[in-house]
Amino acid sequence: MAFKLEMASFRFTLRADQEAQLPPYLGSTLRGAMGKAFRSGACMTKAPSCKGCMFAKQCAYAYIFETSIDQVNEETRKTISHFIPHPFVLEPPVAGKTLYHKGEELQFQVALIGKGLQFLPFFIAAFGQAGLDGLGVRRHKFHLTSVEQVCGGEKVHLWDGGNQMLAQPKTHIFSDEQAEQAEQDEQVFERVSLELQTPLRLVDGGRLTADLTFTLLMRSIFRRLNLIGKIHGQGALQIPYRDYLARADEVKMVSSDTHLNWQDWERYSNRQKRSLKMGGLCGTLSYQGDLGIFMPYLRMAQAFHVGKGTVFGLGKVKLL
Repeated sequence: MAFKLEMASFRFTLRADQEAQLPPYLGSTLRGAMGKAFRSGACMTKAPSCKGCMFAKQCAYAYIFETSIDQVNEETRKTISHFIPHPFVLEPPVAGKTLYHKGEELQFQVALIGKGLQFLPFFIAAFGQAGLDGLGVRRHKFHLTSVEQVCGGEKVHLWDGGNQMLAQPKTHIFSDEQAEQAEQDEQVFERVSLELQTPLRLVDGGRLTADLTFTLLMRSIFRRLNLIGKIHGQGALQIPYRDYLARADEVKMVSSDTHLNWQDWERYSNRQKRSLKMGGLCGTLSYQGDLGIFMPYLRMAQAFHVGKGTVFGLGKVKLL
């Protein structure tokens, strides 16, 4: 089945009920608080683990946060040997702000992918409860005031309180057909610059690497899109991977226009009861070569992020 994937991004606004001191990067804070509230509201059994639960295949929490190979059909299961990606991407504010005064707004984006779109009301309820429970170590109280979309410069209000949606979300469809058309329109594209806005964590040979070759970048993008398409969409990418990666080998980094640094970040894992290092590459870089066939997938990467830790907002890239 051809690659076809729906996606929509939503802007959530929380308002501080008191002065709040929060970490400079809120990916883990928001993801952790929302996940706890989501589980509390959705879980039928209140068991400590989803493993073996008879509700798992019908449970919103299990699908969103404990996405497993058992939740996909047998045909798809045979083709998957990697980590199972979750059907959402969190984009916290990247400005590094830490102090929020009473009445001040905290805004962030949540992108829902494929089948995950049907669970938007659960995300609204979960972030609402997370704010009431409190964010950060000191559990600073916030309340959710609105959820909206910005589409073509137009702001669409989807929710502003209560149990009713004000409008239906507008979604964007990514597909093989769009990519093929874009490839035909952009055969001559010899240079591209990227900004790594949040730490990019790519693995090569089983280890994190700072050697960001174009081949490694595209392999990571293709793998992520392929898995998301198989599990949360209507099918895998329909491209000749070996041919594309062979052509990617010919694309080289422009060292004079590349300014990268390793940015360290730690988060505390309640499950593992320890701090985890989540650092990665940030900065800008440029590539030069025959780039036409790769441009549609680089644009998709802006929406879906790349590499490890995307549910915390990591791997956010922007074409310059």
